[in-house]
Amino acid sequence: MKKTIGLICIFTAILLAAPAHATSVEDDTLISNQMGNLGISTQNQQTILENIHAGILPLSENSTNTPVSTITSSDSSFAITTNYYADGSANQTKVALPANPLLRASVSGCKQAAYTGYTKYTSCSVYRATVLVTQSFLADFTIYGGINNDKVTKVASPAFTCLVGACSNLSLTIPDPSETSSHPANGSMQMIYTAFSGFASATYSLDLFVGSNKYWAVEG
Repeated sequence: MKKTIGLICIFTAILLAAPAHATSVEDDTLISNQMGNLGISTQNQQTILENIHAGILPLSENSTNTPVSTITSSDSSFAITTNYYADGSANQTKVALPANPLLRASVSGCKQAAYTGYTKYTSCSVYRATVLVTQSFLADFTIYGGINNDKVTKVASPAFTCLVGACSNLSLTIPDPSETSSHPANGSMQMIYTAFSGFASATYSLDLFVGSNKYWAVEG
């Protein structure tokens, strides 16, 4: 399990044998746009597209593959971790940073409000992207002073994109609403990705964990 700026990225997909599958020009454009958003070079994009045409999934789609490099960064809204792989592919996880409390009445996005002994977070986005799939949801949670007492109180607004395939069996739940000595609080989104023409099938999950007075994302 690897942590980078509060993020833990674990991908636990089950991939089936992948016969060759031709994508359309429109499909290729959408995949290229997504790869561009992930910072994948134009040269590597072409190789990855050729592999997808031949039924070879990018290494970034399977967490058992080890990235050759990891870059952590942030912008005004998110803490970002991007993993790059030997075939040039990449995946990315983002977790929302709270807006300035002084501006929370007028700024949309993740809000933070501090009270005596605890801090509430509302509408905080948890997001992941691979070459073929994006996935996100919003969460409300509370971090309390002390130990083993943080909570996830709400998960909502699941969203996803599934390129050259379809996603089904979507679920958004709170398996563990309260942190204990044995596990953090947890909100979870799961779905099944099935590529067209039997190209591949995988189970994708995205989890928010809140515990030890911090929060982080796990992708699977």
